[in-house]
Amino acid sequence: MSENVVNPTGDASISYPAFRWYLMLVMLVATAAQTVVMIAPASMVEFISKSLGIGVGPTTAIMMGTWNLVGPAGTIVAGFFVFRVGITRMFLLGCALLIIPSLLYPLVGNNLPAVIILRVLQPLGVGPIYATAPVLAAIWFPPAQRSMVAGLQGFATSLGVAIGFGAAPAAYAATHHNWLAMMACMAIVPILGFVMALVIPFGPKPPQAKESHQDEASMQNDWKMATREPVFYVGILIMFLMCWGFVSTNDLTPGYFAVSKPMGVGYGPVIAGKLMTTLQIFFMLGAAALGPIFEKIFKENARATVTVGFVVFAATIFSISQPFVFTNFKILYPVLGIAGFFLAWIIPCCIAFVTLHYPAHLTGKMIGLWFGIGLFAGVPAIGIGSALLTKTGNYHASIYVVTAIAVVGAIVAQWLKPPKSFRC
Repeated sequence: MSENVVNPTGDASISYPAFRWYLMLVMLVATAAQTVVMIAPASMVEFISKSLGIGVGPTTAIMMGTWNLVGPAGTIVAGFFVFRVGITRMFLLGCALLIIPSLLYPLVGNNLPAVIILRVLQPLGVGPIYATAPVLAAIWFPPAQRSMVAGLQGFATSLGVAIGFGAAPAAYAATHHNWLAMMACMAIVPILGFVMALVIPFGPKPPQAKESHQDEASMQNDWKMATREPVFYVGILIMFLMCWGFVSTNDLTPGYFAVSKPMGVGYGPVIAGKLMTTLQIFFMLGAAALGPIFEKIFKENARATVTVGFVVFAATIFSISQPFVFTNFKILYPVLGIAGFFLAWIIPCCIAFVTLHYPAHLTGKMIGLWFGIGLFAGVPAIGIGSALLTKTGNYHASIYVVTAIAVVGAIVAQWLKPPKSFRC
């Protein structure tokens, strides 16, 4: 089965095979797989630190901090190769880099240098998976469906986090409190993604594969034209600001709700977990809903969509510092849901913007670079947030910084305009 869709250039109709939906499913499984592997040690750091014989701080740096450094770098590099290497090979490579190190944990035991090496290898699988999505959307899907593909990848990202939070403790208990075996169990989801990717070569060819025959000189010239326009750097800055807000919200806000007064609001870890779960659920819903919202409501206007996302997130995240919000659960839960729903729009909207306005061979490079650089925002986000927490003795200053970051994002978004060099 295939669908005939009018080519946006108006030259002819393009037949989009129904096989594209299977490819999207592979992307969703692979995307969820990398966040399952990423988040698995997060709630287990106390037990891992005892097993390794080091403190909780160093353990967190090894198991989580390493991911935040290696993952973005790998995403940048992968973006430059995805169009040439191909979607299938990138999926297989990304899943393999998640699978093999995971399975090796029980073999290396509590050998600290070996554990560090494995944790460095695992996030290298992030890049090949994330960089594939924009190319997949640009080549296999008609323009009207590309924002949906981008949004569902955001949904899968959060879904993987949710699965990891639940699966890691269960696997830890099932393996008789052996964290090394627990890490090996996390290979199940990427193995599923790997097996599913093996089917891709047996399907039909992509409808726009002809672009892969474009000569190297033309592709290099397109890249130079893209990087000369201001919107290229606007996209990078938007991704950076969004990731700053996302990381700060997920890493600092739970403490704000859990920690006793006057530093926090004193609800304890259980209620804090429920509050953050609400935010995550609505983040997934916002990402999944972005496709029709972007197409039907905003008429594929990325500037307006991103602006609204940042503005609503700024207003809601600021409000949680106000007593009339954080003391009333009937207000607080909906506020967090709204914050997550609108924040989820920004990254998939940027991916959709690239796939709609740039040639397919540029999409992997651009999103790899935009998203890769953006992910580095986690470093200053946590560093500044922690420093302010230490200096002020409460979380309010950190919340104000996140609010300011979102406001700046809304301002920067005014320059997110289609490039003049391309009319895709």
